[in-house]
Amino acid sequence: MKTKLAYFVWLLAALLLAAHPVNAADTSINAEMKAIRERVRAKAEAGEITEQAFAPEIAEFDALLAKHAGVKTEAVARVLGGKALLYLQTIKDDEKALALFQQLRSDFPDSSLAPKAEAEIADIQHRRESIKSGADSPIKAEMKIIGDLIGTKIKAGQNTEEALAPEIARIDALLAKHAGEKTEGVAYVLAMKASLYGQVFKDDGKAIALLQQLKTDFAGTSFAAKADGMIARHERQRESEKIQRTLMVGAKFPEFAESDLSGRTISLADYKGKVVLLDFWATWCKPCIAELPNVLEAYRQHHDQGFEVIGISLDRANARETLAGFAKDHDMTWAQIYDGKFWESKLAVQFGVISIPATYLLDGDGNIVAKNLRGPALAQEVVRLLAKK
Repeated sequence: MKTKLAYFVWLLAALLLAAHPVNAADTSINAEMKAIRERVRAKAEAGEITEQAFAPEIAEFDALLAKHAGVKTEAVARVLGGKALLYLQTIKDDEKALALFQQLRSDFPDSSLAPKAEAEIADIQHRRESIKSGADSPIKAEMKIIGDLIGTKIKAGQNTEEALAPEIARIDALLAKHAGEKTEGVAYVLAMKASLYGQVFKDDGKAIALLQQLKTDFAGTSFAAKADGMIARHERQRESEKIQRTLMVGAKFPEFAESDLSGRTISLADYKGKVVLLDFWATWCKPCIAELPNVLEAYRQHHDQGFEVIGISLDRANARETLAGFAKDHDMTWAQIYDGKFWESKLAVQFGVISIPATYLLDGDGNIVAKNLRGPALAQEVVRLLAKK
């Protein structure tokens, strides 16, 4: 974002209140939310950041909430969270944002967003106290200037550590100036630096070190309370990258044997001689559903010639029937490995999967021929491999 909506600040907010996957029944809500978010982004980038400017989008949020009143799903919680985030980060109305986060915590206590709402409530309350005392106001003002400079550079494609060296130097100078102060404002500066390294430079090691410093030096602040979760995400990312380097094109895909929906053991060895697509997906994953027609078409056209699909579902523990029904309704007749562990699914963790859809196309010897093929490229590669058999 530019001008009064710093892209850098938005990045941190998005990390702290990230949208979480929902089930297939919430697809329409997701689609509407995506459209609202795009309009909000366009207006913010054009400098329209008042409540009046966002009146149509706020009305859409309210209409969605009214339409689904009483429904306690992740998708509906996301609608309320989206409205709260709009007031917090774009309109800059802490009072209304606080009320919305409190409503989110109260109305959706079992959602994955509830603890994040709790953290945002604590953050707003701490910030209000700091503003009241005036202690952190100069720090926040300086960080806003730095954040705007960073946002402008990122928007221009200058997103390397070298390009942003002057801004990093200003952050470090601010930390040095307030060394020994254990306030929310100084913790905010260090959290921003950690977010810059993790989200912009993709340097998980440096981000983890900064977050650990945040935990140690600013214990008791709202930012330190969020550090463990952020560290865990960076560690998972780092481990995933390490695993992915062993699963390059040309490598043999490791053997596995896991149960499918029917309880049957699915072993990669059983598919020797076949061209196999390993498809990590979930019924809540919109990009997975968008890609499904291409997988189905390739399967219908080439299954009889030796093309197989093995689905590895990242659906939640309570989604067995949803998964089985979805597979049946969409004529997905291939095996679906499922353990109900969501992102901690055994095979997802074993093979470093941290985003879906994630696919591997294997030849008859189990070697990786291609990864993450999309659209017609999948069928084209399947045809090429089958012709070599």
